[in-house]
Amino acid sequence: LALVALAAGAGAAWWHETVFPKVAEGAPTVRLVVPPGASAEAIARQLHALGLVRHPLVFRVLAQVRGKGAQLKAGEYALSGPLSLEGILHALSRGDGVRRDVTVPEGRSLDEIAALVAAEGLGVEAFLEAARDPAPVHDLDPVAADLEGYLFPDTYDVPQSPEAPRALVRRMTQRFREVIGPELARAAARNASPATSPVDTLRLSFGRW
Repeated sequence: LALVALAAGAGAAWWHETVFPKVAEGAPTVRLVVPPGASAEAIARQLHALGLVRHPLVFRVLAQVRGKGAQLKAGEYALSGPLSLEGILHALSRGDGVRRDVTVPEGRSLDEIAALVAAEGLGVEAFLEAARDPAPVHDLDPVAADLEGYLFPDTYDVPQSPEAPRALVRRMTQRFREVIGPELARAAARNASPATSPVDTLRLSFGRW
C-alpha cells in the first residue's frame, strides 16, 4: 500500500508540474528568449528562473519522454495563459514564437530596408551581412556587388529569432524570382545589351525601381 500511495503521489505531482497551467489565464505574458543552440537543459534553467517549473529536471525529462529534446527552437516567445509545461514544450518544439510584419515599400535602398528591419527589432547586422552577399542572384547578375534591387518590396511575416534576418533576405530574393523572373526574359529580349543588368533591363522596359 505504501508503494501504491507513493506511486500515486508521484503521478499526481507529475501531472501538476506538466499539465496544470504554469501561466494562468489573465496573467501577464511571460517573455522567454531562447538563444541559438540552447540545449533542453539550458532552457529548463531559464524556465525555472521564470518560475515556470519547480525543478529544471522536470522539463528535461518531459522533453526527453516526448522525444522533443533536440527539436527546441531558438527565438523570442510570448507565453500567455492558460499554458502548461506541456504547452510550453509544444510551443518551443514548433517554434511558435513572436512574429513581426516587415513591410518594405518600393524604391527603398539597402540601407533603408536595413532601417526597417532594425525598427522591427530584428538583427540589422545579420541582415546586412546576408544582403551584401550577391551569391543568390549570381545567375541573374554575375557582376552584382550585393542584393540591392533584388530584394522584392512586399510585406513579410517573420519570426523574432536570430535566423530571421537571413531568412528574410532569402524570402525577398525568392519573391523577386517568382514575380519578376517571367518578365526578365521578355525584357532582356527587347533590350538586349551585355552591359545591362536584369534590374536595369526592367527599369528600361517598365520604369520599375
